[in-house]
Amino acid sequence: MEKELLLHWMAESQMLEKANVRLNDAAIQVSEWFRKKGFRTCILKGLGNALMYPNPYSRTPGDIDIWVEGGDKRVISFVRSISPHEKACYHHIEFPSYKGVEVEVHYRPSFLLCFRHNRKLQKYYGMVKEEQFSHRVMLGEQGEIAIPTAEFNLIFQLTHIFSHLMNEGIGLRQLVDYYFVICDFYKVYQNSSNPSVSLSKGSSTFSPSPSSSGSGDVTALLGARNRYALRLADHQRSSPYCAGWDRLDAGLSIPNLKPYLHGSAKRKD
Repeated sequence: MEKELLLHWMAESQMLEKANVRLNDAAIQVSEWFRKKGFRTCILKGLGNALMYPNPYSRTPGDIDIWVEGGDKRVISFVRSISPHEKACYHHIEFPSYKGVEVEVHYRPSFLLCFRHNRKLQKYYGMVKEEQFSHRVMLGEQGEIAIPTAEFNLIFQLTHIFSHLMNEGIGLRQLVDYYFVICDFYKVYQNSSNPSVSLSKGSSTFSPSPSSSGSGDVTALLGARNRYALRLADHQRSSPYCAGWDRLDAGLSIPNLKPYLHGSAKRKD
């Protein structure tokens, strides 16, 4: 490697670390501010994902997505009592930036465009929200926040990526994040004698099984996502040094989506 490139990467690494420290501080303070106002919170995506990385400070930081308990009407009313002109949509409302960090306040973690599937998704979120708001972790030595559990991330972040695919496009960071989400869930699965129950304390997250509630809707919602993760986990168990992406003998087929993403594919009946 050329010395100039090495020095450039070292500088970028230091900048990322400092940016992550600032983001952590901001998230802790925003969470604490909402708590004092009477709202429980859970930090979605970014900061929780960073904790799954080998070096949490190496992840490219973004904004703060904070899930605030209380429902859409109450949360929107509260935010607009502070900043009257903030724009709201189905699942979140904009919030004034905090120390230069953009903040999105969610009253729903994510959504699906299909009404029937979205109803199941929102029902699932309502059933497991208690675990999310009470699942607190330390951000190094900076402070404590609540982040989602492994099973919640498996569903929530997949729906978030799907929404980006349909509307905005997917970035490499989102794919790398979901790789670590699957790895985190695999730790839970690997340490459980029953795949439907999550008992791992070695994982960065912990959650009881949503299916234990007996809801058919939640079981159906979990089905496709968990089948994929568990099949990947089984493949990793037989090949521990392979993440599974470069092996098609595990029964996973990856279609060529390029023509469809560029709108050049012709419909075949």
